[in-house]
Amino acid sequence: MLAPLLGIRDQAVLVRVVDLGIALQLSNVLLGVAADARRDRVYLPASLLARHQLSQADVLGGASHAQLRPALEELAALAGVYYRSAEAAAARVPFRYRHGILLLGRLYGGMGRAAAARPSAPTTPAGLGLGIRAWRLVELAALALHPAILGLTREPPHDPALHRAIAGWPGTDPAAG
Repeated sequence: MLAPLLGIRDQAVLVRVVDLGIALQLSNVLLGVAADARRDRVYLPASLLARHQLSQADVLGGASHAQLRPALEELAALAGVYYRSAEAAAARVPFRYRHGILLLGRLYGGMGRAAAARPSAPTTPAGLGLGIRAWRLVELAALALHPAILGLTREPPHDPALHRAIAGWPGTDPAAG
């Protein structure tokens, strides 16, 4: 993990770093659905597809975005839960890295939501228009002044259910297992 290199050693913050990693990976899955299918790969969870009466074969067979959209939006919503949990500990990330990490989460979270909503969404930050990138920077500047980001409010407790599937792995919430 990169966290120790950034000076993050507190277990309570590390669990939020794990949340950011999960959120980023979920967004990455959303951003690559079409490209992965063209390579005969499906990273969408089978249980998610089944809840929406879909299968890996449907994804590989070229299911339309309209057919996949409800499953993709569910995955984007789950990523949002992890992004919000990660952001809750932003005040405890060293100041020199805090805003970059917040921007990373906001950019990739937005890109994942956009990919779930429409197939033509950019799949890399470079593909974002100047207006979107400028807006994210303005959003970051406003967010930087939020009392929670400044450490002026109490951080909500971590939800151990977010780590139940990976309990016992390094950095996970000890209460998850």
